Amino acid sequence: MISGSFQGPVAAFRLNRDAVYGLLNFETAVLDIAISQLETLRDQSQRTWARALNLKVEEHTVPAHLNVQKTIDVLQNIRDHGSLKPRYEVMVNQCVVLLVSYFGAAVKDLFREAVSHALQSRRHKKVLAYELKISADELQGLERPIEFIADYIGSGSDISFQDMKSIARAMAEFFGVTLEKDEIVNDIILAHACRHAIVHHGMVMDNKLVKQVAGAHPRLLKPEVELGVEIQFSPTEVHEAGRAMSQYVESLATKLEEASGGLAA
Repeated sequence: MISGSFQGPVAAFRLNRDAVYGLLNFETAVLDIAISQLETLRDQSQRTWARALNLKVEEHTVPAHLNVQKTIDVLQNIRDHGSLKPRYEVMVNQCVVLLVSYFGAAVKDLFREAVSHALQSRRHKKVLAYELKISADELQGLERPIEFIADYIGSGSDISFQDMKSIARAMAEFFGVTLEKDEIVNDIILAHACRHAIVHHGMVMDNKLVKQVAGAHPRLLKPEVELGVEIQFSPTEVHEAGRAMSQYVESLATKLEEASGGLAA
């Protein structure tokens, strides 16, 4: 069970992941609010007109030109049939972009925590031997040197936290931590590759994407990719990407905590 300071990045990723999931229901949430408000207005209108004419509510119908029921029916039909779905497909792809960014931030925070613990425990020679380039003025102004070193190594070393090979290499070299390249890792590789194509190549599968995922098998996310095909994620696929990232972050946090020598609390 993850505890102490390693729990923070994991919890933060879960919150960010759930916020992304919330965007997937944006259309339904907006329509539900509108429908609810109109239903309230309809009921209030029926009661008001019934009182004015001294009738029971069930015996009276609001005049057609003032009745909002047709509008309610239209909105319910749009919601139930997903008529606005094509307008929100871009948003679904952007949810993948957000997940990849949050994943990278979580892994980087875990790396920083592990560096901090390595310095305190005097473990992991790679961390202790890392050379810092810092001016005398900067050194004099340090209030929390361990935090500075953790930030420095995390930001200054040759690590990309949006590349699974780079992440795996850094965790192994600095802390002796390894995670198996399995279906979970392969799904994240696919998400990373698609994120780059969504942002930089007009949401179309390019040569870089095809090459990047060529060895990422087996995987659940988009097992087949083809050059020139438009990228479109479904809400289910976004949830699957989030699940894979969550499992990886949790497994990594557990292994880094074990490698920290019990100083994670």
